[in-house]
Amino acid sequence: MQEIKENLQRTKGVFYEKLNTFLLAGFSFVAGLAWNDAIQALFGYVWPEKAGSSIVAKFIYAVFITLSLTLASIYISKYQEKTQ
Repeated sequence: MQEIKENLQRTKGVFYEKLNTFLLAGFSFVAGLAWNDAIQALFGYVWPEKAGSSIVAKFIYAVFITLSLTLASIYISKYQEKTQ
């Protein structure tokens, strides 16, 4: 009986841990979408849509996002190495 109670406690702990992870991932996704809209609006402001310029702006935006994500990944990896 004690073993069943311990298994139930562990299952509850895992459930709440996973629930927390999924909620944070969902909120992070929504925040990412908000930032995506904001940055796209900024690029649209800097490079107003003219004949063909929207394609150039989209490629510049894609490169900017890729570089930003790469730098953030490097920074986070180095931070995690320090804390371990």
